[in-house]
Amino acid sequence: MVEDVAISNIISRLKNNGIKLAVKDYFRKTLKVPGFRSHKSMEPFLSLWVKFTGAGPFAYTLGKKGIPCITIESSWRDSEEKRVLAQITFLKSWIEII
Repeated sequence: MVEDVAISNIISRLKNNGIKLAVKDYFRKTLKVPGFRSHKSMEPFLSLWVKFTGAGPFAYTLGKKGIPCITIESSWRDSEEKRVLAQITFLKSWIEII
């Protein structure tokens, strides 16, 4: 369950608009809520990953700053229109919420 009502609302809007959300995270771990993973759920692993590789996924960096991350699955094989629609749907949802 997503604790943040705004994030939950955006995810619902994306789904309702036919936007495909990620079902697995950067490390191929299944997400409880498609498109969203709480930063805290992988904190120990990601901290070690960053320490040893010097690189962290974008969601990790955002999570450290307290910013939730929604992951949209878009393929470069999809049309540009379809990929842009996912981004526009997200932005419209965020603007309506704030």
